[in-house]
Amino acid sequence: MNTPVPRAANAPAKSSFVTAVAWIWIAMSGLSAFVAFVQTIFAGVLLPGQNFEHAMAEASTSSDPQIQFATSLFHWFPWITGVMFLSSIVSLVASIGLLHRRNWGRLLFIAMLLLTIVSQIAGLAVQQKIFSMLPAIPQDEGAPPIAMFIHVLRTASIVLTLAFALVFGWIIKRLLSPPIAAEFTR
Repeated sequence: MNTPVPRAANAPAKSSFVTAVAWIWIAMSGLSAFVAFVQTIFAGVLLPGQNFEHAMAEASTSSDPQIQFATSLFHWFPWITGVMFLSSIVSLVASIGLLHRRNWGRLLFIAMLLLTIVSQIAGLAVQQKIFSMLPAIPQDEGAPPIAMFIHVLRTASIVLTLAFALVFGWIIKRLLSPPIAAEFTR
């Protein structure tokens, strides 16, 4: 018969906030690690080769900044997916440490959230730069309003980035609060 182990008299109760955040991030970082692993394998298998190198060499001679940017991304793609895989694994480990109420897991989780906020803001800046590089597209009669679509995309990107930064900041604040921090050991 399984009997629950009694808590020490002075041990704080485990909050549902920490448990929920940990399980959500375990699921997300586990899935993210799997996807990044598959992308890294595909990048290693599909990108190298004579045809790819020829296409990249031909594209790199273009004077179009969008083509040059895309070409540079393809050269960095294996590294980008590798870093994504590594950060997903670190987030998974931090989430498991958070679930087990280990202080190192809490601190690592907070650091990963801070890193995510910074990378999201940096990604937003790159995305806005890419949008600004798009040439003006003349509006043909009956064509969809491309300029409005791009404006909506830019605005949505800003709103979503700020929303995630606020939510992650709120999670960080809660994890740093004395009642939550008291739950963690070692």
